[in-house]
Amino acid sequence: MAAGEAFNRQLHKFSTADKALLMWSLAKSRVVHLALCRLLIRSLAAECCAKLQRDIVSATLWATAVICPSLPAGEEWAKKLVQDLCVAQPWAGASPFEVANAAWAFGQVPPEWVIAFWPALLSSVEQLLPGTLTLHELCNLLSGLSLCPASVRGSPQLLEEVLSEDSSLQLWR
Repeated sequence: MAAGEAFNRQLHKFSTADKALLMWSLAKSRVVHLALCRLLIRSLAAECCAKLQRDIVSATLWATAVICPSLPAGEEWAKKLVQDLCVAQPWAGASPFEVANAAWAFGQVPPEWVIAFWPALLSSVEQLLPGTLTLHELCNLLSGLSLCPASVRGSPQLLEEVLSEDSSLQLWR
């Protein structure tokens, strides 16, 4: 109902943060309103997301990755939004769950959209202590790392390190 009303209003009087948080809530609740999601992505891509708080940029990156598979192939607005969000590097100095979510998000979008940002993300991943991550965080991290192109310097080694450092994974080997 709220999604329909936001769409009917064409996001009139919504701030950039309001749009980002609405998109996050739609993605989180799995509300399917593709027209609204495309409108949000287009609107956010056209606005300056650099002014958003780091945690909102992080949530928007995650939400875009959740929505992205539902969009038509070659969706240029989504590509622009993802790349603009990545420029802000919301994983830098972030909590472990946000770093893991960023890795997961990178694995959900076309690889060419994020290849230039993998080294910066891997730098934050290297700061994590895999043994302290929750199972959900670890799964998100491994999901993303396993899809990191092998051409990204250090990615295969980092994936192996994460797999070998986490004692809970030793049971699965």
